[in-house]
Amino acid sequence: MGAATLSKETHRPTNAVEMLFDGIDIATEDLAPAREAASILFEALWSEYGLKPDGIATVFLQQRQAVERLGQIEADRRRYPEIARENIMAPLILAGAPRSGTTFLHSLMSQDPAFRSPLAWETLYPSPPPEAATYSTDPRIDRWKHDNYGEDAASSNKAGNAEFAKKHLMAATLPEECGKMLSSSVRNMDVWALARVIPYFNWFLDTDKQPAFAVHRKWLQHLQWRNPRERWLLKYPSHGLMWPYVFQSFPDAIVVETHRNPCATISSLASLIGTLRKLAFENQDPFALGIEMMHFQQANYLRPIAFRQSNPQKTFIDVSYNDLLTEPLETVRRVYAAAGLTLSVEAERRMRQFVLDNPQGKHGVHEHDLESYGLNEAILREKLAPYYERYGDMIG
Repeated sequence: MGAATLSKETHRPTNAVEMLFDGIDIATEDLAPAREAASILFEALWSEYGLKPDGIATVFLQQRQAVERLGQIEADRRRYPEIARENIMAPLILAGAPRSGTTFLHSLMSQDPAFRSPLAWETLYPSPPPEAATYSTDPRIDRWKHDNYGEDAASSNKAGNAEFAKKHLMAATLPEECGKMLSSSVRNMDVWALARVIPYFNWFLDTDKQPAFAVHRKWLQHLQWRNPRERWLLKYPSHGLMWPYVFQSFPDAIVVETHRNPCATISSLASLIGTLRKLAFENQDPFALGIEMMHFQQANYLRPIAFRQSNPQKTFIDVSYNDLLTEPLETVRRVYAAAGLTLSVEAERRMRQFVLDNPQGKHGVHEHDLESYGLNEAILREKLAPYYERYGDMIG
């Protein structure tokens, strides 16, 4: 189904919901929550100001492809019932406000062969379930490279877009965050990054997210079935908005939370989101974007604090972004020690090589500043006072 099959001018949101699920066989317990979310999402899309003529179709296509992946996983579960019996034990979960170093830490720690992380290629093409014997030679790796460096990649949010590549680390065999898996439930934040949809975002913040984590578990069982490791290593900045549901799904999880000065994360995020939204919007007001990113990061910074204060028994390990950049291996050692894990000689060797192969700014320097978005440090210190008070020594 191509993006041109949907038009804001000729289709109503209710039509889009029907089109989204047309021909896809999804389990009953997943379909009803997904349809509810899709209805709210498309109402928000249809009311969004400033979308390009093809912007809404592009967003629809991305969501359609995500739902199709869930359909593939469901089909494999019917074909191989033993997938549903896979246990997901004590995952190590990386989180922290967006742009606080989670991607680099995830990619670095995933070099440990004891960890299982969802890789970019398998979250895009999950069926058939990946197998250990062909994991590094699977033809879907080349398919990912073709799709991400093809003719249209320079104008998209793919690796072939030089502007996007210098702002976000990605490759076929690097780990992918949980957002790709959660998006197949239609209850996730990925679409916000492309199309703003503030009414959907506001609904998402306080809605029941357990249906999304039920789908997430199916993904992990699917990917683990024929290629298990000792422990899952997962990552998603927006997990911080969902800790009650994360721990409901994984009560034995250990969380590593990264911390960086909001002055840097908000301007960096505004720059990244501005790049992503070029796909959907003709014009963007940088000051409006700055205010939106500040409000978004307020949730990402303050909600985790409230959860941790109310749940002191949960295991959280704090990591400074500054330490991660200046002494990445020592930072990893501290994480392993705090989590009660053993860092093998081979894992450390691979991590050391990864640091050498991926210096900061490898694809170009990502320049950004608060003033470009109408903000300053005084405003952020007022809006995010609890975060500065709690983590000021870590963020500088």
